[in-house]
Amino acid sequence: MGKITKEDLLRISRHSDMTTQDLKNSLERHTHASPGDWQRFVNYLLLVLGCGFCTAGIVFFFAYNWTDLPKFAKIGIAEGLLTLSTLLALIYFRKPILRSIILTVASLMVGVLFAVFGQIYQTGADAYDFFLAWTLFISIWVIISSFAPLTLLYVILINTTFILYSNQVAKDWNFEYICTLLFALNTTIAIGSLYLKHMKKVMTAQWLIQTLSLTAIAFLTLTVIYQIMEQLSSFAIILSPLYIVTIGAAIWFSRRMKSTFYLAAAAFSLIISVSAILMRYGHNDIDTFLFLSLFIVVSVTATVKYLIYIQRKWNHDQ
Repeated sequence: MGKITKEDLLRISRHSDMTTQDLKNSLERHTHASPGDWQRFVNYLLLVLGCGFCTAGIVFFFAYNWTDLPKFAKIGIAEGLLTLSTLLALIYFRKPILRSIILTVASLMVGVLFAVFGQIYQTGADAYDFFLAWTLFISIWVIISSFAPLTLLYVILINTTFILYSNQVAKDWNFEYICTLLFALNTTIAIGSLYLKHMKKVMTAQWLIQTLSLTAIAFLTLTVIYQIMEQLSSFAIILSPLYIVTIGAAIWFSRRMKSTFYLAAAAFSLIISVSAILMRYGHNDIDTFLFLSLFIVVSVTATVKYLIYIQRKWNHDQ
């Protein structure tokens, strides 16, 4: 039997005669962190920081000694470190968390190796195909590890590859089209991650899903702002319903999951969009800026107060 989660206990309490005190005791026993859990968290945190600083040190080593190292040494060191980290991941295969952390370091070393190769032979370390190759070569590690930080790195590489491709190859794509495609890409990944978590096929971290969702909303909001500040085009016919549906879906999902994160993201996206409208169609004088400042202060304050109220209400209902 797997570990009982907070959602499981809340679902049981809604369909049983469990009292509030029984629910509180069960949450403390099954879901709240114990001293051992905190010690394990600190151990893994120090391990992650150590691996991250080690990788950063390797990158700076190449950067500082680039002109003094021969080509064989540059590639040999990068390949040796990549091989070493991969072997360590195989050694620690019985400890999934250690294996996942080392695989993340190995994934970063793949990028270092490609960057070194690109700088030596002038194939380009800032071209989209560099990031595309990096993404493809770590795909199998992302799949087998199901590690949230590695998945986040993978998503960043996918977004970077797409942005560089749009700038270097598809130069005729306009800004709002690129941002809309990035919104669709991140939304698809977020929904897929949420579906896999719901089906309990992959243990996807909640913070990863929230990061992907926030990124998607940010790209869509950026598209709306661009349409507002620039001259409205025919693309607004597609963008307006898409924005309304997305904000509505975020609010609905937030209430369904009783999480204020998506509600806050939708609210602040609306505040930013309305502020852009006021700036675009208002007079460029002191009165407009004062009214805009007043609107932002009042709307943000009201949003925060409502979020606090609704969170307390949801906690009381639970």
